[in-house]
Amino acid sequence: MAGLLTRPATLMVVGPQPRQVYSEPHDVPFCPVPALDLPDAPPDVLDFLRHELKNYDVEKPVVFVVVQFDQEPMAQMQATNFLCGFHRLNIANQLMIFALSENSGTKKLLHSRHPELSVLWHAGLVKIVAQAASRANIPTNRVSKLVIANLLVHLDRQVIVADVDEYWLHDPTRYLQSLRTAGRQVEFAAMKNLGEDVVNSGFLFYRPTPNTKELLRMALMAKKVSWHVLPDGTKLWNRADSDQLLLNCALARSAAMGLDYFILPRAGFFFGRGLVTFMCPMKVHLGTEAKIPPVVWHSAGFSTDYKFETQVLLDLDWTDLDAS
Repeated sequence: MAGLLTRPATLMVVGPQPRQVYSEPHDVPFCPVPALDLPDAPPDVLDFLRHELKNYDVEKPVVFVVVQFDQEPMAQMQATNFLCGFHRLNIANQLMIFALSENSGTKKLLHSRHPELSVLWHAGLVKIVAQAASRANIPTNRVSKLVIANLLVHLDRQVIVADVDEYWLHDPTRYLQSLRTAGRQVEFAAMKNLGEDVVNSGFLFYRPTPNTKELLRMALMAKKVSWHVLPDGTKLWNRADSDQLLLNCALARSAAMGLDYFILPRAGFFFGRGLVTFMCPMKVHLGTEAKIPPVVWHSAGFSTDYKFETQVLLDLDWTDLDAS
């Protein structure tokens, strides 16, 4: 983890030609340095969340998801798959659904299919998210996961952050709560990412501890540098992945400060299309991954037409056609 704090950012040359990696030495760090302080949350937002949390078991983590999509069929299918999984596992009572727009079609769509679910919206919360997005230079739908996690953790709740393009096969609660490092309870657990980042922000587990509160503070007080201009006018683009950049860099700093964290095994918590290859027995590298059954698959379906992901669910017999 410490290597993230000393490495340079990966910059891309922007121009008429396809983007290429800028290979010359430069002084743009991969990890932005967090500022000194984070503004306090407005009391009305905290009161709103406290009121909603009265309906949730304090012994179990609150699972929250930020839902904001259009009426595309594939987006509706992803949301349906996600929510049906919670009903099938009988854990819908742990789920909090947040919308970033009061007048979007999100509430109408979800209520038409799942009238028992509550979609939460609060003007003060949306304002906090917008301020964080401006401060960190991160899109609102990305930074909202850090903002809401920070609020819930500061209200002393265990938290699971999820994305709608996930398929939940099993309830991860007992597994996550049982994790230990050197005999101590794990404070933070995360799905492993592909590529340069260590963790993927689509599935995260937080315990409410001073260390996780500091982790989230550092993530929210850093600012991503999107562009760098050379003296000759050449424009370079920082390809780091928004909220994951801030989270991974904050994790690197927190690990050095004693945070007990755990990177979840891919066998149980997989990200990306490579699931098909990974599930093939000839491709599993025995001994390098914890031997647990699949728990959550983060399909990354928001960047596709979802046809491939649907076929995977059918091929692996993970779809209940009778309930569709």
